[in-house]
Amino acid sequence: SASSPPRGFSTLCRLCVGPSAIFMMASCPSVPLMPCFVIQPGVPTDFYCGALPACCAPQSQPQAAVSAPDRRQQVLAWSGGRLLCKSSTGTIASTDSGSGDEGSQGSDERLSFQDVALEGRVWSLCREQEGCKRVQEALETAANDHERIAIASELKGHVWAAAQCRHANHVLQKCVMTMRSESVQFIIDELSQRGAQSICKVARNQFGCRVLQRLLEHCSQQQVRGLVQDLMTDAERLSTNIYGNYVMQHVLEFGPEDQRTRFAVFAQECICRLGSDQRGGCAVLSKALAHCSGEDRARIGRAIIGQPGLLASFAASRHGRVVAQLLVQSCVEPEFALIQQQLLEASSTLGASRLGRSVLASLQARATRGPTGSSSGAVSSLIV
Repeated sequence: SASSPPRGFSTLCRLCVGPSAIFMMASCPSVPLMPCFVIQPGVPTDFYCGALPACCAPQSQPQAAVSAPDRRQQVLAWSGGRLLCKSSTGTIASTDSGSGDEGSQGSDERLSFQDVALEGRVWSLCREQEGCKRVQEALETAANDHERIAIASELKGHVWAAAQCRHANHVLQKCVMTMRSESVQFIIDELSQRGAQSICKVARNQFGCRVLQRLLEHCSQQQVRGLVQDLMTDAERLSTNIYGNYVMQHVLEFGPEDQRTRFAVFAQECICRLGSDQRGGCAVLSKALAHCSGEDRARIGRAIIGQPGLLASFAASRHGRVVAQLLVQSCVEPEFALIQQQLLEASSTLGASRLGRSVLASLQARATRGPTGSSSGAVSSLIV
């Protein structure tokens, strides 16, 4: 190690990792290069470095290279003349800006990730691919709820944009998943304050739909009641949307019971339009049959069998097959007799396809254990 700073550096920068460590730095004052620290495999990872090069702008950050396969130490940020690194244990180590004697140890100060590497920068980092990963990791490894709240607080006022951002939406999801539900109320409030149309717009967004799903999963029904009511105002469009249908599925699985009933009434009126969408609409109907009350399932079932040919078309399609099977398994008399009749009438077509045969198998199983066991022989003869 040199005894005096090379040209272009205000103080000597050293990497104290043992005798086999490699020490590199820029030597030309006219080129704004930062020192590059190379950590060799098998050497200790305690280190410190000196101040920024005099030729570099204050906002410049150092580049750090770690030779494979030793990647246990990850450089996180350059702050105030200190290199911040994170070990495999999640501890944030800070390097002091004063360059002591050769072989001296770095500062013992332990710095909070968000206090030094994230404070005041959360929103800007969230919009970057690597930055959003850093913020998510900070939320996961935070020591307590207070640290998570400190990170999340910097997103206040940016929730609407974050929910529809390719990168920032992941941070909002992580907030919902790692924080107490009452601590993420600001996310619900900022989304709701724009009105029902805006909520539905977020639900149709490929990134925003994920945020709404996490809120429905992790927040109380009372917290999300307003969101669900807004979503139900555009239930048909959302149910048949490539992204919105996932939100509607979560509404039916995690939402309030009265909103499930509301959906069942809506489905009864719009069953043909929902059934014609063989992906989103059928998936939402499947969720309704799986989570609605018996009365609501019967309401949806009557609507399906009331449309000639609709049940058979469900049974022959990839996504509609689930609707047909759930209907067979969950319905009660007198609806079951009508369902059985319609499927038997279409048996020649259904028996020719794998999907159709699976529905007929469900019908056979139900007929065997149900009150209409006298027809089970007829069903059995249709299954090859």
